[in-house]
Formats: sequence, C-alpha cells, structure tokens
Amino acid sequence: MVLTVAQVLSYSVSAAFVLLGLVAVVVWLRSRDARRGYLALALGMLGVAAVIGPLQTLTGYHEPWLTWVTLAAFQLSGFGLLMFRHTLIPLSRWALALAAVTLAGTAALVAYLGTAAPATTPSTEQSIAALLLIIAWSVCVAEPAFRLLRASFGRPVVQRRRLRALSVGYLGIILILLVSAIPQSGAVSSSVSVATSLVALFMVPVLYAGFSPPAWLRGVWRAREEEDFRDAVNDLLLYARTRAELAERALPWVVRLVGADFAFIIDGDGAILAVHGTTMEIAGEQAARLEGQGLLRRGPEVAASGALIFPMPLERGTGYLAAFAGPFTPIFGAEETSRLRLYAASLTAALDRAQISERLLALEDAKTRFLKIASHELRGPLTLVKGYLSMMEDGTIPAGAPPQIINIMLSKVDQMSSMLTQMLETSRMEDQRTDLREERFDLREAVAEVLEEVRPTTDVRHELEARIPDVPIEVVADKERVALILSNIVDNAIKYSPRGGRVAINVASSNGTAIVAVQDEGIGIAEEDMDQLFTRFGRIANDATSAVPGTGLGLYLARELARMHHGDVEAESELGAGSVFTLQLPLAGPA
Repeated sequence: MVLTVAQVLSYSVSAAFVLLGLVAVVVWLRSRDARRGYLALALGMLGVAAVIGPLQTLTGYHEPWLTWVTLAAFQLSGFGLLMFRHTLIPLSRWALALAAVTLAGTAALVAYLGTAAPATTPSTEQSIAALLLIIAWSVCVAEPAFRLLRASFGRPVVQRRRLRALSVGYLGIILILLVSAIPQSGAVSSSVSVATSLVALFMVPVLYAGFSPPAWLRGVWRAREEEDFRDAVNDLLLYARTRAELAERALPWVVRLVGADFAFIIDGDGAILAVHGTTMEIAGEQAARLEGQGLLRRGPEVAASGALIFPMPLERGTGYLAAFAGPFTPIFGAEETSRLRLYAASLTAALDRAQISERLLALEDAKTRFLKIASHELRGPLTLVKGYLSMMEDGTIPAGAPPQIINIMLSKVDQMSSMLTQMLETSRMEDQRTDLREERFDLREAVAEVLEEVRPTTDVRHELEARIPDVPIEVVADKERVALILSNIVDNAIKYSPRGGRVAINVASSNGTAIVAVQDEGIGIAEEDMDQLFTRFGRIANDATSAVPGTGLGLYLARELARMHHGDVEAESELGAGSVFTLQLPLAGPA
C-alpha cells in the first residue's frame, strides 16, 4: 500500500500526539501534582483521540464503540484543560457543570447519529452535530487558552513562556478543527489536509514546551533576564549598606522570580525585616499563621500554606524568606523554586555582610557621639575643677580651701566619673563583654547605699524620701550593676527636677517581683517624646533640658542591665507633673 503525503503526515500527527500524551502522563506520575494531572488528562486524551482514527484505517477494524471512545477522549481533553484553568482561577460549579453537560451531550449526539445512520457521506444532521461538538470543545478550550495568555503578562520569564506555549498550542488545535470542519473540494481538501497536518505537527513541540520544556530551552528563555538577575545579586552584595535597605531592595526580585503576590523577610530574631506588595500588619499575621502551623521550619511549601518558604541561617538566628503565591505562582514550581532557593542563599550572605556594615556604621556613629559628649559634657566640670586648682596654686584661694569649694570639686569629679562609667558599661554591653557576678542580697541595702552616695551631692532644694519595708527583699543579681541602675534612675530624677522638690524612692515586692519606684516632681516628659527614652544617646531636646548635663546613656544602660537580669525599667510621665521610673527584678527563691 502506497501512502500519500497527507496520510503520512496524518499518521505522524497521531504518533506525535500519542507521544506527547505519554510524556504528560509520565511527568504527572513523577510529581502527582493536581494541576499537572489535569494537563496530563488534556494532552493524554488528545493522544487517544488522535490515534484511534488512523488505527481504524490501517487495520480496517471499525466498531461503533471506538467512535464513542474517540469522542469521549476528545471531549475529556477539553474538559481537562478547563479543569486546569479551574485550579488556577476557580470557575463556579454551575459553569463547570454546564461545560461537562455540553461536552457530554454533543459527544453523545454525534455518536448516536453516527451509529443510528452510518453513511460514507455525513448527513446534514450529522454535520451539524459534529460542528456543535467542535464548537463546544473549542469554547471550553478557548476560554482557558485566552485566560492563560492574559495571565502570562507580568509572570516570570519561564512561567510566561510556558503559559503562552500552552495557549498557542490549544488555539492552534482549535484553528485546525475549525478549518477541517469547512467543506472543500477534493484538490483543495488534500492541500488543506497537508497544511493542517503540518500545523498540528508544529503544535506538538509547542505544547511540549508549555508542559515540560527541557533545561536548554528554559536557559534560552531566561538568557535576557539572567543579566538583570546577576546585576541584582551584585547590587545586593556590593551596594546595600543596611540590612533593612538590602531586604527592601531584594524583595521585588523575590516576587518577580516566582510571580508571587507579595513577599516578606523574617529576621533572625523573629521580627519582620521588610515587606513588598503588602503591609507590615498583614505580613505579621501571615508570619504568625505560618509559625503556628509549624510551616516555617519545614522548608519550601506551596500547597499547604500558599507560600514558598526558605530558611536563612543568619548570624543572629534563623530567618525566613516567604513569598506568598498568587493563582499562578505554583503552576510550574520546580524551576522558579530552584532559582528562588539560590537567591535566598545569596540574600542570606548579603544580610550577614550588611550586619557587619551596620556594626561598623554604629561604631562610627558611637565614636562621633562619644567625642561630642566627651568634648561638651566633660569640658565643663574639668574647666571648673582646673579653675579652682589654679586659684589654689596662685594663692587666690588661701590654703585650707573652704569646704564648699572642696564639695563642688568632688561633685564635678563624681559627675565625670559617672559619665565615664556609663560609657564603659555601654561599650562592654554592646560588645557582649558584660559578665554578671550574681549573688544573693537584700535589695533594701542596695537602695540605702545609693541614697548615701547621692545625698551629699544633692541640691538643698531637693528632698530625698525613702520608703523601705521592714521585711527583706532578696534578689539574685550583680549588686554593683543593680546599684548602677538605681544610681542612674535617682540621678535622672534629680537632674530633671531643676526647681527642686521631693524625690521619693519606694521599695516593695509583688507577685514574685522586687520593685523600686523613683518618683519626682520635675519637668516631666511629653507623650510624643516618650519613644526617645531608653535609647542610646537619646536625649529630649527642649528649653527645659538644654542646661541639664548628661551623656544620654543613663536610662538606656539602666534598662539594658535590668533586662540582662530578667527584669525591666519602665516609665510613666506627664509634661510638667513629674515622672515615675520603676525598676523590676525577679525575687530570689527560697534560700
């Protein structure tokens, strides 16, 4: 038997679609992903429908049930693509039901008319039924094809090309079917058959490229984007100065790589470092949900959580990169997930590098502030002490200087000593060189000792009042550091009460906590300035505080040392009505 060109092409098309269907099924069996399953159904049924006709011609075996199988496979291929679209952008149940009924109904009509009145030349009724079948299949396929084509815009490059390949492939099949349904003369029909077969053969690799493109093809697609991607990675590693800035600049690429809706980065301490495409509040809610479901520690997740999650082992702890999926994000997840994993590794290294840069900047800033404070705050007391000593030396002040002059000089020396102590303690603490020498002691004794040290240097306008209970209040802590905390708080109350007044120190215990509250009648703090308290070098600048000496480290150091003892320092204040600073420490257990 000599085959014509049209027949050879027809058999080649059938073989190609069978092979495509087999590949689709194999890929689905490896992944067991629902979306790939629907694509495998669509392509596999196309292969079944394509092979039965040529087999019947070659073998001469014609049975009505084969017509039913062909029609069922053909309609199932259309429904499979519709279900694939449904997994991405859901259709209503009524739409799916209508599509299923229409596809099944037209297939049954064609099969019934063909079985009831078999003929070499189709009747008008059979032609109309066949046209209805093609139209029903085309509508069910065209809607997803156009939808995928629209959705491809703005997607990552590989995902975009795959979506477009699927769309073009199915739209090409629709075109072939519609052309084939148009009656032609014998000569024209042969030419059309050859042309449609060639188009159909071209559609097979196009569909394959959409379903399972080889690595070399994905590389070709990505070639233009790779240069931009390399520039983005270099930009992260070379130019971002702070961790927050780096994270903000990295997240747009995270979203771009996988086509996510939004993304955020969780720092090693559990805080949200940066977000893109959403708000901090929503990111916090999603992070809490992922943490509550135990998904953060399980690596990349898509189906269960709707997010791609990558752990980032940072110096300060394990952080996480989370990219939240849109409807198309997980559709071809292996390629995009692999690239995002590599990007997350680069981002981890960049964040650690940025942390070193931040430390250097912080050290530089601290050095600058220290020099300013040293030159400004220490110059005054040093000038005064030097002035008195010069006057003693040249005899302006006779031998045996009055006690008040000695007291003034001692006060200024104590002031300088306190400033230097604060600076040194802050430096040790931030370098993690603070060693706590914990011991069991009565907190009342520490309060009494601090009061004895403060009283001689207190202005006569200030009235120190201590309310200390008769029962011991024992804590386990570093006694020198606790004394420093109390000294800073009491000194702060005195300094910011320039007009004098009562400074009350109340010692108590409650619910396993030792409490020392220091209340003054000073200038108070405005509500909008409360955020500046307890910050390093943080000072509230206004007319009332401009003449008050200090490093801006006292309260910062007090709170940080208290927290190292598992306690805290809190503040309540009202502008013009004084302040209350409260030290809380855990009570010691039974001896």
